[in-house]
Amino acid sequence: ATAERLRAAVQDTPVAPAPDAPPSGEGDGRIHFTVSIGVAEAVSDDCQTLDAMLAMADRRLYAAKQAGRNQVCAADAPAGNTVAQTVQG
Repeated sequence: ATAERLRAAVQDTPVAPAPDAPPSGEGDGRIHFTVSIGVAEAVSDDCQTLDAMLAMADRRLYAAKQAGRNQVCAADAPAGNTVAQTVQG
């Protein structure tokens, strides 16, 4: 839930470009960012080491990107499926 709130906050916070940036010529001229987040938790994901937890979070990050980006992935794909469930606002 925290990762989803962070993802939504980034998406909803456009940023003014640097004063010396060339004009974009599109939209309101502000920069809009999105993020994909992979979540892992030491206890519930049974990660015995920090490296294992980071590897799981990294795997889930790439699953979020593969599912279309600008998403949070906090679980692995169920057995037999190739797509992990993502959290969307």
